[in-house]
Amino acid sequence: MTKLYIFLFLTLSIVAGNAQIINFPADSNFKWVLLQSATTTAIAIDVNNNAIQIDANNNNEIEISEAQSVYKLNINQRQLSDLQWLSYFTSLKKLDCSSNALTTLNVSALSNLEVLDCSTNNLTTLDVSGLSHLTALVCRQNRLTSLEFNNCPNILGIDCSVNNLIALDVSSLQRLYQLYCYTNELRTLNLGILPELFILECSQNQLTDLKLSGLTVINRIDCNGNLLTTLDVSNLADLEILYCAVNPMLALYMSYVGPNLSQFYNPSIYSPTLKYICIELGRQGALRNALYDTPLNTVEINSYCSFNLPWLFYNINASAKFDAGNNGCDSNDIPFQNLKYRVNTNGLFGSLTQTRTGNASIPLREGTHVISPILPNPSYFTFSPASATVTFPGQTSPAIANFYMVPNGIHNDLEISIFPMTVAKPGFDAVYKIIYKNNGTTTQSGTVNLNFNDAIMNRVSTSPVLTTQSTNVLSWAFTNLKPLEAKEITVIFNINSQMDTPPVTMQDNLSYTATIIGATDLTPVDNTALLRQRVVSSWDPNDKTCLEGETVGPELIGKYVHYMIRFENTGTFAAENVVVKDMIDLSKFDVNSIDVLSSSHPVETKFSGSNKIEFIFENINLPFDDANNDGYVVFKIKTKSILVVGNSFSNQANIYFDYNSPIVTNNATTTIAALSVNDFEFSSYFTLYPNPAEEMLNINTRKNIKISSISIYDISGRLIQSISNPEINSGIDVSSLKTGNYFLKINSDKGTTNAKFAKK
Repeated sequence: MTKLYIFLFLTLSIVAGNAQIINFPADSNFKWVLLQSATTTAIAIDVNNNAIQIDANNNNEIEISEAQSVYKLNINQRQLSDLQWLSYFTSLKKLDCSSNALTTLNVSALSNLEVLDCSTNNLTTLDVSGLSHLTALVCRQNRLTSLEFNNCPNILGIDCSVNNLIALDVSSLQRLYQLYCYTNELRTLNLGILPELFILECSQNQLTDLKLSGLTVINRIDCNGNLLTTLDVSNLADLEILYCAVNPMLALYMSYVGPNLSQFYNPSIYSPTLKYICIELGRQGALRNALYDTPLNTVEINSYCSFNLPWLFYNINASAKFDAGNNGCDSNDIPFQNLKYRVNTNGLFGSLTQTRTGNASIPLREGTHVISPILPNPSYFTFSPASATVTFPGQTSPAIANFYMVPNGIHNDLEISIFPMTVAKPGFDAVYKIIYKNNGTTTQSGTVNLNFNDAIMNRVSTSPVLTTQSTNVLSWAFTNLKPLEAKEITVIFNINSQMDTPPVTMQDNLSYTATIIGATDLTPVDNTALLRQRVVSSWDPNDKTCLEGETVGPELIGKYVHYMIRFENTGTFAAENVVVKDMIDLSKFDVNSIDVLSSSHPVETKFSGSNKIEFIFENINLPFDDANNDGYVVFKIKTKSILVVGNSFSNQANIYFDYNSPIVTNNATTTIAALSVNDFEFSSYFTLYPNPAEEMLNINTRKNIKISSISIYDISGRLIQSISNPEINSGIDVSSLKTGNYFLKINSDKGTTNAKFAKK
């Protein structure tokens, strides 16, 4: 009998030991509420969605195992101030602890939690980081000043309204469908790219900026009662409801907003500062139909949004002059044309602006702005001052920033470019323009050469007149080309017809090489310009062309390529304004290097930190008659140095004529090949020996030719060696090259040519 008692005692002890009791404080209201759970209440719900009594063994205690059997816990309106032992409820998928007196809430142990409602408490901070199953969070009507969401990939809905939040970042919540954050103190709201966000309510905050472009399916936006001066909902194709009243609104951008926009609370009623709404012409009637209250009688409604709005911006007028005589600034100094100005606003990049004259009126918003002239070769010149700082409001608008520059040493640097003014058609005249420019600090004289195929075209005229002409070559001598000065040459050829010998037919390619020869040049790569032009029978008057052609060599990796965009007014009325919008592929091009070389009309180039470049032709009144309805812009831009042989780069533009939908150009695609197209046969001018070479590679010239540079590339197109203004008679030392095959590229006054050689 004694043994039996001992056995029973041990058994009961083991059972009691396994049933671990949660040690709530004696006065715990939380425990008391848990003990009220029953099958007739909805306090606790199990895995089968049935109401349960948590204290299953009726011992007036809550064991850990009993806590773990709860999947939903509804403890709202219970005057609870502490949920200290909540961490034992590790199976919880839903927790409703709303309408209590909680000042803290730790849910870090509830890894299975899917729904949390802790609204109407006194919480000041809340961290739901790591709750990877959480789909819904309701925490409105607390005193929250911070809210953390790290590693919460499945959140679909958040309501954090009526709190004290100053900043909110939900950019990582890629599945977010609804966000309610109204009536806080938000100064920043980072939405980023949220591809599933459908509803956004952020009214009654202190937002001065609201970026919405990443909300591709947004349907409802309520941003009433903020500090927004502009709002851009352009291209939000699914937007149906927009409330943006009670803001100090100046401009509202709505181009290509959703066609089903049915509710638009008139911002002019409670935002009397509103002056401008941008929306495409065909949608303006629908906009007025969608307005609540009175029409926007005092607001200008227009369709293109990149022109400066005087009521929206402050201005700084910037100019730069070159102190050619190095004798101090005076009225004889020349303007620095095509100069770019960089603006940093409040310590961050703001914009780049470039104009043909070098004088720029730059629109700026409130803040502190630093304006600096930008040179492609900043070591050539010294600016005074180096930058100008303005603060708006506080300074008179427009503010004035005058820059003067003096040469910083001797720098010889000429540049040349060539582009077509017309298409090339068999049997018709074709017009070309050559621009040569002195980018350096010294006055230069020299020669401009144009190499062409004399057999398939005849010179009609040139302006200015030629200095000399020989087979395949036109030459012009120039003198006293001053620093920063640019000059133009116009050439007209008549292209052979299909009946001539040799004939020129559609889809043939015409090759031109323009070279400039002066003093020994610091950057000989831009002393040669290539133009590859395809012969056509008809053409799209609004197009884009890479002037180097559809194939280039690896020597242009990390270097400038040239583009021409043409536009033509084919309408029935003069186009007051034309805007060419170019979206640059940032993986292929260095957008900061863009430089306008020529344009048909005065143009302003704008770049505001994204990949969008705008060429703005304002107030040009482009005619619609066929003789005068054409325009163009030519620019250069550097390719990225990470490109390799076999890569291609493309570029396309949208052309806006006044208030019409854009005309989309062709996609100009260029491929990098190991060997680009030759302008002439290597063997016609050079002999390469010995081949294979072991130590010295000799180049023997057969005809009179001036070589500007020689480059060696490996078989993958990687530049191995480059020699500027080489001495041919001394040969090229290739002893350091590894055994294998290489390509030799020669740039000359006759154009470019390639050859292959082997290294022993």
